[in-house]
Amino acid sequence: LLALAAEHRLTLAVEDTTTVGALGARLSAALAATGGGTTVATFALPSGFLPHASRDQILGAHGLDAAGITTTVLKRLARASARD
Repeated sequence: LLALAAEHRLTLAVEDTTTVGALGARLSAALAATGGGTTVATFALPSGFLPHASRDQILGAHGLDAAGITTTVLKRLARASARD
């Protein structure tokens, strides 16, 4: 996974877990240790108590549904293009 991610400028890690200790955080740290230029964007739930709701409701409330992920990715790509 590390070698595959290193081939790209931006890697997305979408997880239905919390950001602390998540795969995206570990991948980001490993890529940074190699000195590569890959940015890892982690999409995950915040640490802390989450109110009771269905899985779909919780994911949607934190932008982890299709619409939320799409919006965030497009914004990140637009910012990256503006820097180039």
